[in-house]
Amino acid sequence: MNSFRQLSELRRIINIFGNKTSNSLFGFTSKNTQLSLLARKIAAPGDRNQREWAMEICGTDPHHQTYLRLRSQLKRRLLGYLFHLDIRTGSEFRKAFYRSAKDVFCIRMLVMLGARSLAIWLIPLAIERARKFELTQDQIELLLLLRQNATLNGYRTKLVEYANDLDEAVKLRAAEMKVQAMSDEINVELVAKEEVSAKVKELAQTARPEATTLFSQFPTFNVGLSYYRIA
Repeated sequence: MNSFRQLSELRRIINIFGNKTSNSLFGFTSKNTQLSLLARKIAAPGDRNQREWAMEICGTDPHHQTYLRLRSQLKRRLLGYLFHLDIRTGSEFRKAFYRSAKDVFCIRMLVMLGARSLAIWLIPLAIERARKFELTQDQIELLLLLRQNATLNGYRTKLVEYANDLDEAVKLRAAEMKVQAMSDEINVELVAKEEVSAKVKELAQTARPEATTLFSQFPTFNVGLSYYRIA
């Protein structure tokens, strides 16, 4: 994906879900910095002539380091705004997925920066959300932190509890990944194909028994989704 398309995708997301601060970069109320000028060019409809943009904003051609650095700076700024989205539309899963990702990042950073007690205080609500929406990888991250905290504080009973919960989450994640891998192996053979090939039928037939076993052991939405795609 080229840089302009990357910037356009980020602009689309921020336009829909960004707050007033993030969207102000693209408006005429912001200061006329080189960064804001390029942001407006990205947001404006019409021709996408980066040669003209580079000359107008930086006085250089589009391959000059001055323009390339500016474009990279804008990309980093827009990527930073992804942590401040306001997702109110779409499915509950999408909202929970975004919130959980932010929670896990925030908690991990707090631990790294020495605010372990605050991080641990935030985990119960975060892990409840992760369990409700079957965000298994997030559960694993949070349970690891709880187990480590129990170890550091000598909480033997809690250590056993968190270790058991973590073991179950890891097993579930392994099942999710396995059945997803089998589904992907089949689906990749269907791309741009009008008919189901003999290879696809063979892959599905081979995968079906293991997928059935995994779904019987872990009857969750995530495992079931991939299972029914195979079955």
